[in-house]
Amino acid sequence: MNSDAPTVRPEDHVDPEAMDPPRQIFTTGTALRPVREVVWTWACGLFFLWVPNRFIGWRRWLLRRFGASISATAFIDRTVLIRCPWNLTMDSGAVVHHGVILDCMGSIALGRGSRISQYSHLCTRTHDYGDQAMRVLSKPIVVNEFVWVAADAYVGPGVTIGERTIVGARSSVLRDLPPGVTAVGEPARPIGSQKIVADEAKVGRNEPG
Repeated sequence: MNSDAPTVRPEDHVDPEAMDPPRQIFTTGTALRPVREVVWTWACGLFFLWVPNRFIGWRRWLLRRFGASISATAFIDRTVLIRCPWNLTMDSGAVVHHGVILDCMGSIALGRGSRISQYSHLCTRTHDYGDQAMRVLSKPIVVNEFVWVAADAYVGPGVTIGERTIVGARSSVLRDLPPGVTAVGEPARPIGSQKIVADEAKVGRNEPG
């Protein structure tokens, strides 16, 4: 277990910082995207990757400066690889473990109490294979509240995972999953329902994935 992740209380769901958004280094929707990506790559290498997990507040602060919407109770490991953080949203108690890849060319929204376990890959990018030029497309990913994406799983572009659903380790989620199911395989398919009610008093606790 990683003791660096915070323990979140139910009352923490209201994020006071969300009422006063921080100033961003670059505004979204500008022609400066290539510049933003270069600056983020530089900043990530110097000020994100090498900052110990106990200083999670610093990483939240840095991500917000690049346009991310990060709750004051969200946890993101220092080894997480993020592209285009200005398209990332993390609600209260959301946890992203070590070695995860968040490719946010399109938006990625992680709901309250959701957990993305180690080495998982959330990718919003794909290609228009009907176009000879194979142009790049992006589609949003939505991970609803109390979802658990287990270790080394893949979540593809345009996918929405319903609340309290569990995605098994090394599964590939290529289509939407309904709420309250356990899904495994490639592609991931529901194999049953899970009736465990999440303990909101423990939202955000970092446990093995």
